[in-house]
Amino acid sequence: MKQEYAKAQSFLAIKFYKGEDVPKNYVRANAWCSVMAARGDAIGKKVRKLIAGLMTPAHIAEAQKLPREYWEKYVVPFRKE
Repeated sequence: MKQEYAKAQSFLAIKFYKGEDVPKNYVRANAWCSVMAARGDAIGKKVRKLIAGLMTPAHIAEAQKLPREYWEKYVVPFRKE
């Protein structure tokens, strides 16, 4: 199940980064990469850094607020341990 979460989180990060099927949004892409990084995903850490290089300081600050919200809203309720 954890592998499915990883795929879904990367899928969302890529969609927001590229603007595929959703408006391009580096803040949301970065936030999803932070969720990935929080669970130890090396790719999430690397891509988050890449995306941050394309963002303004204000956008980075905004992106730093979202991972906890995403984790609590979209990950925790569906976890089966």
